[in-house]
Amino acid sequence: MNRIWTAEHAATPGHLVHRVVNLIKQRDYEICLDIHNNTGKNPLYSCIPRRDHTHRNIAGLFAPTCIYFTEPESTQTVFLSRYTTAMTIECGRSGSEPGLTRAGELVDALLRRDHESVRPTRDLRVFQTIARLKVRDDVRFRIAGTALDQPQPVNDQDKLKGIDLLLRPDLDELNFSETTEPTLIGLLCGSRRDVLAMDQQQRPGLSSHAIFVEDHRLYLNTGMVPSMFTLDERVITQDCLGYLMAVCD
Repeated sequence: MNRIWTAEHAATPGHLVHRVVNLIKQRDYEICLDIHNNTGKNPLYSCIPRRDHTHRNIAGLFAPTCIYFTEPESTQTVFLSRYTTAMTIECGRSGSEPGLTRAGELVDALLRRDHESVRPTRDLRVFQTIARLKVRDDVRFRIAGTALDQPQPVNDQDKLKGIDLLLRPDLDELNFSETTEPTLIGLLCGSRRDVLAMDQQQRPGLSSHAIFVEDHRLYLNTGMVPSMFTLDERVITQDCLGYLMAVCD
C-alpha cells in the first residue's frame, strides 16, 4: 500500500489513489498522517517531505527525531504532500507500548489543533535520507549467530555453507548513531565484493566513501548515520538492509 502512490494511478478513475486524491481535493483535508511500524531497533521518529513551520511543528509533537525525505515519490506521504500537509510517524516494532501511546497522543493533539499554537520545536533533530542500502538480489546472506569476531555456533554451520555475506547480529544497534570510526557490519565469505547496492538519493558518488572492504570485512565508514537497519532477513530481501542519513542544515 505504501508504494502505490503514483501520478499514473492518480489519473486512473476507480483506482484507490484516484479516489483518495479526489476526497482530499473535495473536502480540503488539512493533514494526512501515515502511521507505521518498523523492524529493528529505532527510536520513535517522524518523516516529513517538507521542512516548513507546519511540518516541523507536527513532527515535534510526536518525537524529537525527524527525517526529511523526498524519495521515493510513490510513498503515500511524499505523493499526498502535493495536496495537503503529510507526514509519516514510525512507532517502533508492532505492539510497542511507547509507540502506541505516542501515536494516540499525536492524533489527539491534531484533533485539538495543538500544532497551530505551539512554537517551532528548537530541539528537533532533523536528518535527511541520502542513500538506501540493499543486498543485491543474487547475493546469499545470513545474520550471524554471534559476534563476527567469534566462531559461529556449531548448529549454524550448515546454514552458512555457500553464503556470500554474513551480517553482524546486532546491526540494528547502529541505528540513528553516527559512526565515529570504521564500523564492521559484515563478513564476505567468498570472492564477491559487490554484495550491496546503494541507491544514492542525494549524494552521487557516496558509495565509494560510505562502505569499503578490507580483508573480507565489510565496513561502514566514519561519519555515517544508519537508520532502519534490520535483522529480519525477509525484510532485507523484500525491501532493503537500511538507510544512510546526514544531519540537515
